[in-house]
Amino acid sequence: MALFKKEGAAQTVVNQYNEAYASMLYALDENVGRLLEKIEALNLTDNTLVIFTSDNGGLTTLMAHRTAPTSVRPLRAGKGWAYEGGIRIPLLIKKPRSKAGK
Repeated sequence: MALFKKEGAAQTVVNQYNEAYASMLYALDENVGRLLEKIEALNLTDNTLVIFTSDNGGLTTLMAHRTAPTSVRPLRAGKGWAYEGGIRIPLLIKKPRSKAGK
């Protein structure tokens, strides 16, 4: 499969290949896990709402022979485009544990 797809005068990354970006996501994942474990250890799970969000889409398309660091596959395009890859906003919500779940 190709690494890039033409989007007008630019190219869009279609496969994630950037090791530094992957490393940052791995570190984020590890530290979110540590945060959630700490909330649990402090017995705050029942009344803590955790929200992670980002700006619109990943940086997938650049011009002038530069390579973008991310892929939002299977969505089309990314940040700065009106396609789904540029208008969807990453969002994760972990709601407090309900009293009935105890």
